[in-house]
Amino acid sequence: MRWLMIFAVAVGHRPCPSRSGASVPAAYADVVARARTLVCERLAPRVPGLQVAVAVDGRLVWSEAFGYADLERRRPVSRETQFRIGSVSKPLTAAAVAQLYEQGELDLDAPVQRYVASFPAKRYPITTRELAGHLAGIRHYRDQEFLLNRHFAGVVDGLSIFEDDSLLFPPGTKFSYSSYGWNLVSAVVEGASGEGFLPYMSEHVFRPLGMTHTAPDRVDSVVPHRTQFYDRDSTGHFTIAPPVDNSYKWAGGGFLSTAEDLVKFGSALLAEGFLKAETLTLLFTTQRTSAGEPTGYGIGWFVGSDSLGHRRVFHGGGSVGGTAAFGVDRDSRVVVAILTNLTEAPLDSGSGIPALFDRPAAVAPEPQATGYRVVRRYPLGGEGGWDYLTLDPATRRLFVSRGTRVAVIDADSGRVVGEIPNTPGVHGVALAPDLGRGATSNGRDQSVTIFDLRSLAALGTVRVTGGNPDAIVYEPVTHRVFTFNGAGQNATAIDVSAGAVVGTVALGGKPEFAVATGDGRIYANIENTAELVVLDARALAVTARWPLAPCADPTGLALDAAHSRLFVGCSNRLMAVVDGASGRVLTTLPIGAGVDGTAFDPGTGLAFSSNGEGSVTVVREVTPDSFSVVDTVATQRGARTVALDPRTHALFLATAEFGPAPAVTPEQPRPRPAIVPGSFVILVVGR
Repeated sequence: MRWLMIFAVAVGHRPCPSRSGASVPAAYADVVARARTLVCERLAPRVPGLQVAVAVDGRLVWSEAFGYADLERRRPVSRETQFRIGSVSKPLTAAAVAQLYEQGELDLDAPVQRYVASFPAKRYPITTRELAGHLAGIRHYRDQEFLLNRHFAGVVDGLSIFEDDSLLFPPGTKFSYSSYGWNLVSAVVEGASGEGFLPYMSEHVFRPLGMTHTAPDRVDSVVPHRTQFYDRDSTGHFTIAPPVDNSYKWAGGGFLSTAEDLVKFGSALLAEGFLKAETLTLLFTTQRTSAGEPTGYGIGWFVGSDSLGHRRVFHGGGSVGGTAAFGVDRDSRVVVAILTNLTEAPLDSGSGIPALFDRPAAVAPEPQATGYRVVRRYPLGGEGGWDYLTLDPATRRLFVSRGTRVAVIDADSGRVVGEIPNTPGVHGVALAPDLGRGATSNGRDQSVTIFDLRSLAALGTVRVTGGNPDAIVYEPVTHRVFTFNGAGQNATAIDVSAGAVVGTVALGGKPEFAVATGDGRIYANIENTAELVVLDARALAVTARWPLAPCADPTGLALDAAHSRLFVGCSNRLMAVVDGASGRVLTTLPIGAGVDGTAFDPGTGLAFSSNGEGSVTVVREVTPDSFSVVDTVATQRGARTVALDPRTHALFLATAEFGPAPAVTPEQPRPRPAIVPGSFVILVVGR
């Protein structure tokens, strides 16, 4: 699109010349205005020029260039202006390491001499994993090496700067940041791939991701969009930075890039695709010293969490004449890059930009087409977590799983009307109104509690035939309750009248949620294989298995029985709509992050996904083969499970307030934040 020069006014009436890049989606207009004000007030006046780019869920929502790439010639920064990104080069190189690891070409735990035979052996062996996590004992810059202006023909030649130096400590015992360690990583990439490092990066990382403005900072080549580079002198004036030759440290700090290219790169790492899911976990999990202490650094990335408990990975970059800030929020799926052409530029003020773009609190959703909103809140308090919600439309009772008990409330008033106690690790409740009974799936106890639907009195306990019974449904044709057992990877069929197990069905994977059709069939999501299975409740057999790709880790499941359409909530922020007769995925639609439940309202033709990020995505079934997202409703963080009221067309969701999340560990790569005591609440979303 055509670039438009915009002049804004910052504090003190200082000009803030800028060029807007990609068009701003209407939903982000207000937040972009706030972010632009932040940049004009706190960042732009302190640097010659900079770029800012933000992507949300892989979509570029803001790109703007401020100030000048060349002050003397008054050449403005544009979206194509290339900046030195310094150590942000390390995450880029980490992608090459990850690819070679996936292909079996690189053993992260082999001595580096397997790939770089010329590197001198040290007193202790060094591995690529240790190099990539700053645990190898390789030193960092010293004296004037940061200002080196000597050309090196290749990455192996650049190792001569430090290769004969002793290690600072035995590898693995300490974290000590080292760009030179990444110089050695680039030589490992060459040895493992059989290609030169720079050609490999261009062919296998930059080109596939469309990073057309990312390249080595070659001093012997004309780079048309490369910025001028600046220092600040003792009087505060900008001066031309001294010349340097970064050919000795491509991998650790030698690339040029743009903010837009970097958010493309970060967006490609939000989900499986460019790299496998397990490889992303490898990159983004903190390494540990040999004593077990977390370092806060994975492979090429600093890792941590913010005040909301979101998993963040990030890296800064400092160069002669360049400063970069780059971060990825893996839960809100916000990617931010800020680049400037000044040595040691003060970019700390930009740290507030990611929070501005974090849905749903910071940015209004698309104009609401349905009128749904949070209309009531039922504060219940009490200890314990929660899981599924189940509504009995006839009695207007809402069953709420609360860890060791089931709270029963009046759906219209929020008043607690009863409780089903002694349900250890309860996940869900199934209702058999024709039998006057209900059943709970007790995950911690591997049991089902059968209770009287009117009095709520317990009638008996049945042991299931698989570990961790999770989802539970009543199948009316056979009058059986089925539990779907995550650890057992099977389903248990129970005669609730007799209080006895009548059979077990192997499911071939970990079941997550299930729905009964009313004609003797049950559909169930298989989370770890991304499949949908069809179970014959009479024969106790699986009759079909359907792949759900591109849906990953399916969770919630809802049914439009009249048209045989299934709505699957997928952990990669998609809703898959499936033909219940053929198993064909008809379409996928974008939804919010952290889905756990879905629902379908036959009275309105609307399907819903409840998203833990704090939103409900509303999908309209235009025809049985045509669907569209028509609304995003702000709810509250943690509201992941849902029950639909077919009479009022309202939704019930459960959540609470949260404290900070514990530190990430290999044992707990996604630790859950603590629940604020007494904050548990039921949200009613209606019109």
